[in-house]
Amino acid sequence: MTEIILKKLTEEEAQQLQAISIETYVDTFGEFNTDENMATYLEEAYEIDKLRRELTTNGSEFYLLMVSDVPAAYLKINLDEQQSEEMPADFLEIERIYVRKQFKRMGLGNRLMELAVAKAKEKKKFG
Repeated sequence: MTEIILKKLTEEEAQQLQAISIETYVDTFGEFNTDENMATYLEEAYEIDKLRRELTTNGSEFYLLMVSDVPAAYLKINLDEQQSEEMPADFLEIERIYVRKQFKRMGLGNRLMELAVAKAKEKKKFG
């Protein structure tokens, strides 16, 4: 049986987050961008020190799903002033939710959505 483990990412796992972020973003949006635009975006969005800051910022949380010890999918949620757009105080934002190609159709996206809903309830964010 395939073991699926969920874990909250820490600053020490920034490189692992960077790798899965770049891979899944390119897989999702690569065909819609020029190589130059993609390289610029990836350099800015997933710069390692930026990811480390995001991993240690109150109000931002990253979660990783592992399938048989292999990183398979991740989720980033934001609360309050960390949200990427202005939202009411009772909202929780899902900023990123990505699944690696080889792990699609396993229900991992659903698991991450369920986690986001559970976190919203836990933090009393029902917007």
